[in-house]
Amino acid sequence: MPYGKGPEKGTPEKGTVTLIARKALCFLCTSVAQLGSLSPFLAAQLGSLSPFLASPFLASLLLAASQTGHCYENGAPPAHTGGFGEPDCSLCHSDSDKNPPDGMLKIDGLPGRYSPGVVYDFEVVLRHPELKSGGFQLAIRSAGGEPAGEVISPSGRTRIVADAGQRYLQHSNEGREPEKDGFIRWRVRWIAPLDGMPQSTVYLHVAANAANDDISALGDYIFTLERELREDTQ
Repeated sequence: MPYGKGPEKGTPEKGTVTLIARKALCFLCTSVAQLGSLSPFLAAQLGSLSPFLASPFLASLLLAASQTGHCYENGAPPAHTGGFGEPDCSLCHSDSDKNPPDGMLKIDGLPGRYSPGVVYDFEVVLRHPELKSGGFQLAIRSAGGEPAGEVISPSGRTRIVADAGQRYLQHSNEGREPEKDGFIRWRVRWIAPLDGMPQSTVYLHVAANAANDDISALGDYIFTLERELREDTQ
């Protein structure tokens, strides 16, 4: 099933206005986070700049930014896998082309065919020479857009988020840390759907961010991947 297309059923609606609003929020979050990293200096200078800069509103933004640092340390909002019409991480991290050739996103350990009800353990692997931290979001769904089987978080490096009847697995705050610069991976556990599904082919979508860890949405590299999994009927 191609990226950017999907059925209405089981798919969260994403209107143009909503996407624009999210993009604006990402820009604001990034801008405030960058200011927040300089907040000790700015706090000493606010009084000499202008009444607006010295306003309680901006001061509260700077304080919040200095305390949080990253917009989405625990992962993006639900429905950012790039599949079934969803946006992906490039909604915020948009200053480079997706899937650059000097990096790689892949699924390790998951066969192309599944047996109903079987538990599969596999890994999401992300590489890029400038990766200092990383994140991802994954979903496995039927051709109709409904959850296919059950995705489970097998460790503290990942967590489950839900939205509109969908389950997504993504990194946790702990799971942002790479094993080494340029390489990060996350374990995934999936219980394949039971026999008797009306549509036996399921679709895995994952979006991932190879981040430079500079507390902004700039200078990061976004990867997306789709896998088609068919039921083993032999």
